[in-house]
This record gives sequence, structure tokens and C-alpha cells, in this order.
Amino acid sequence: MKDLYEYISWRGDLDFKQAEFNNLDALVLSMLSYINFENLLAKERQKNKISLRDAATFYQKPKDSEMEIHMIRENMNFFMAVSKTKRFGNLFLRHYSSETYVEKTLQFAAIEFLLNDGTVFISFRGTDDTLVGWMEDLNMGYLEIVPSQQRAVEYLERTQKYRLKKIRLGGHSKGGNLAVYSSAFVSKQIQARILTIYNFDGPGFHKSILESSGYKIIMPKIKTFVPETSIVGRLLWHQEDPLIIKSVEIGIFQHDPFSWKIKNMDFLYSEKLDASSRILEEAVHNWLIKLEPEKRKEFVRTIFSLFEVNRIYSIKQFKSQKIQILKELMTTYNALPKHDKKMMKETINLLLNETKKSLTSNLRQKKV
Repeated sequence: MKDLYEYISWRGDLDFKQAEFNNLDALVLSMLSYINFENLLAKERQKNKISLRDAATFYQKPKDSEMEIHMIRENMNFFMAVSKTKRFGNLFLRHYSSETYVEKTLQFAAIEFLLNDGTVFISFRGTDDTLVGWMEDLNMGYLEIVPSQQRAVEYLERTQKYRLKKIRLGGHSKGGNLAVYSSAFVSKQIQARILTIYNFDGPGFHKSILESSGYKIIMPKIKTFVPETSIVGRLLWHQEDPLIIKSVEIGIFQHDPFSWKIKNMDFLYSEKLDASSRILEEAVHNWLIKLEPEKRKEFVRTIFSLFEVNRIYSIKQFKSQKIQILKELMTTYNALPKHDKKMMKETINLLLNETKKSLTSNLRQKKV
């Protein structure tokens, strides 16, 4: 079996009573959170629920969303294919929530799926095309808690407080981080109903989060999946051991789940992470330890101030005007105060030095 498309083609005719929920199903539902269901489930005219098949039939692509990132654009095609299957098309979805606020540095979205095995699956969206979403990710470098994590807890409390169904949660990239965080800090009553938390190549947490009582309770329920050359999924700290998936892509492009290899009804696994992934993980950890939180904050704020001055608000803009934007960014950088330029150089040099040290250490270990 090659990929998720082949999986839904092979198992799409069986519902969850006929073939029980598995890791691939968790990824399928996690990826569907990238779809914008605002037109169908807007709060002011929201139905109680709608089937995935009907959602695809009546779906209207938002005019302001060009889906320029390959992974998100591919999700639109995947959504349509999944909706035609018996396994997923008959699922009901509800409680769609989506918020993006530049002033709060917040990008959050989630949706609930009702499965016919009597359980629910909460799917959290990863980082989208907005620059504010990427800024929130980088803010994790100096903030123990970011706004989307707080929203994830609030969402879980609001949608599950008075219910009795067993819960599965999942997400890709930042969505995986939100699934873990919300599970750790939700009320004990809801926490007790959680079956499994699926984290697909999502970043980790600050050590204080890992040491919290809530995290320790849910840790045995966490299933973390990363590709062999994981970059996003090895940022910050984890306690759980990841399941390592083989990919047809290389480097950062392995973050795309549509590149992950599948065998029968599961992923095709590898025994260990690629050396480059281990080197980067070690380098970033040492970089964060040596760089004071205030310096991390200043570094992130300076980077995004360059984009704000040039009115760059999405990845789509950068991709369509790459050369022009790079020129404008360089001009803006050269105009920065001496203090800011010095800070930027020192911070980047520190990361490069830590990467060099990790690479040297790795090479020495290979020779021994």
C-alpha cells in the first residue's frame, strides 16, 4: 500500500463497527481539520451536525483562501475523496471552531467527528497559511503556554463537559501539540474518558509542562508519530518515545503526511530517526538552554517585525513574490537599529555553532 489514498480506497467500504479504528484513521481525521468548514458550520447558522458526505456536497471554498501550501491544497482533494467512502462519508461533524487574531498572535481551529462505534474524535488544525500561525509556533520557543493551547483546553471543556462518549484526539504539526496539551489540562472528568491522543509530527513542550501532574496522567495515552527526518516534531521537549515512519520525501518535506509510507493497515516504520534529525534536535535544545527567554522573545519579535513592516501576512504572498519580498526584507533589516542587528547575528551564530557541535559529536560517535 502506497499512501492514504490507497488506504481509503482499500478500507473505505467498511465502517468502524466492521473494522476497528486504527492509526491511519486518526491521521485521516486529523488532516480534515485543515478544511475550512465556516460556510457550513458558522456559529450564527450552525446546524447540530452534518455528515462528511453532505459537507463535501455543499462545500464552498472561501474566496480568501487560495490553499497555496501543497499540504493544505492536497487536503482539499483528499477531503473530497474521503467523503465518498462508507467509512468516513457517513461520519457526522460538528462544533467547528476557527479563530485567527493577529493582535493576540492566535491561530486555532478544531472540529469534532462522531464515529459509529460510539466514540468521538477531536481534530485540531496545525499551522495554516497565515503568518500569525507561524509566529505563534515560534513563540513556543519562549512562552510556556501560547494562546492556541489555551483555546484547545477551552474547546475541549465546552464541547465535552456534559457528554459521556469516549474521546480520541489528534492533530498534525501544531495540531498534535494542541491535542496533547488540551488532554493534559482539561478537567479530570473529561480526561478520564480519553482513549488515545495522536500527535503527528507535532512540536514538544517546555519541561515545566512535561513535569505537570496532568501531563503525567495522560502520557501513557499519547501516540507520537514522526517521519525519519523529523524537524518540527523534534522541537522543544518530549517524554514519550516516537513511532518513526518512513517517507518518500527528504528533509523538511517529510513533514507532509501524504509522503508517509503505509503497509497494510498501519504505517511503515523505521527503527531510528535520521542522523540530521537527531543533530538538529540536540542543537536546538542546547540553543534554547543557552539563550535566555527574553533574548528568544526579542529574536522572534524582530523577525516578524520585518514581515509586518513590509505588509506580508501569509505564506502565499511570500511564494508568489519571493524575489521582491526578499529584497524588501533585506532593505528593512539593514535599516534596523544596531542593537537589533547585533542581536539577530549573535542569535543565529549561536544556533549555527550548536549545530556544528552536534554534527561533530555525531561524527565522532560514528567513528568509535
